[in-house]
Amino acid sequence: LYCERNAEAGLRRTAELLANDKTLTGLVVVNELALPGVYRAVAEAGLRMPEDVSVIGQCDSKWSTFLVPRLTAAQFPSIEMGRAAVEILTDRLADGALARRGRLILPTIVAGESTGPARVTGPSERQPPEVQGNRKKSYAQR
Repeated sequence: LYCERNAEAGLRRTAELLANDKTLTGLVVVNELALPGVYRAVAEAGLRMPEDVSVIGQCDSKWSTFLVPRLTAAQFPSIEMGRAAVEILTDRLADGALARRGRLILPTIVAGESTGPARVTGPSERQPPEVQGNRKKSYAQR
């Protein structure tokens, strides 16, 4: 979920997504300031977290542990990322001919209670009508 950095935008954007896609089973929220709005929109839609919709947030702050249910969060090592950026930039400045490079820095996933198995939806909710008729045929018959 990408939106402005505030709870109102999180509420508005999540409500739009939930209204427009009844098969939606998960959200990844890239800014923690939107999280209260995301949680509210899920509740106002009559959905349960994580039974109906899972939410994972990109979050570095400890306040997310106070959300109910407790947020499953991807925490990025900002100090390590900053050091890597400075090192790459310094190398490039020292040798302008140096090939561009990057570094993969993985987040730590802190398991909370906001994620769970995706709910099972029927074929009519997941597939366009032209595919539904073929559902009963085996792969050998197609």
